Amino acid sequence: MGTRAVLIVQQESHDKFDGDTRDWCRFSYVMAQEMIGANAVAEGSVGVDRAHLVELDLWQRGTRISAGTGAMAGTAAAGFGIAGKFGVGVGMRPIPGTPNMPKVPIPVPEFMKRPIRIPFRKTAGEVESATGVCENASNRGADDALPSRPPKTVYHQGDLKGGVSGNRPLSTSPDPDLGHYHPDGELYRFDIPADVYDQWILDRSIQQFNDLHLPSGQIRPEIRIMPPASGQMNDFLVPPSGG
Repeated sequence: MGTRAVLIVQQESHDKFDGDTRDWCRFSYVMAQEMIGANAVAEGSVGVDRAHLVELDLWQRGTRISAGTGAMAGTAAAGFGIAGKFGVGVGMRPIPGTPNMPKVPIPVPEFMKRPIRIPFRKTAGEVESATGVCENASNRGADDALPSRPPKTVYHQGDLKGGVSGNRPLSTSPDPDLGHYHPDGELYRFDIPADVYDQWILDRSIQQFNDLHLPSGQIRPEIRIMPPASGQMNDFLVPPSGG
């Protein structure tokens, strides 16, 4: 829910979420809409996902309207429950002579009274064994180092003969089937180091969503590299085979 709220704020402000006062104000407003189900009802009615700007099919629209309506009903029921608990009131003061809801004892099942067992808690012997494994790993030589993680491979269909600009976003996808975006363009491959890709996710230099290509009706996962990180993609371009 929080991730959706951040994406909606970014879509509405046309800028990445920097954490300034304006972003947090928008986030609080959108988060409230998410919690009470207003966004779900609106998206189902219009037929577009606000977070990813993706068209919704009839089943998705019906599901969101149903979920949003349920959330609104739950919010209303909670409000009436609180009002009944503390008596009928106007503003913050109850009206004299109106009854308060009596306390209803809730029976607690027997299994809920049992102590909670933590299945992943290690015994003293397991902790000692794990400590020994870590010490042995730290004493390994360079030849015994763990293998590095594979890079994140993404593709771009278009014309990048002048290189990737660091002043504008670069649209990429892990799916190489992108010919419908630029039939006359060239397919470029980039291998982004795993640690660089993780850092870009942390500092919000990457936006991930599903992109609907309206002329063809095809949907592809998009990984949009935001500037200035997009300029570093020149370092990760894989030369074409035989070229």
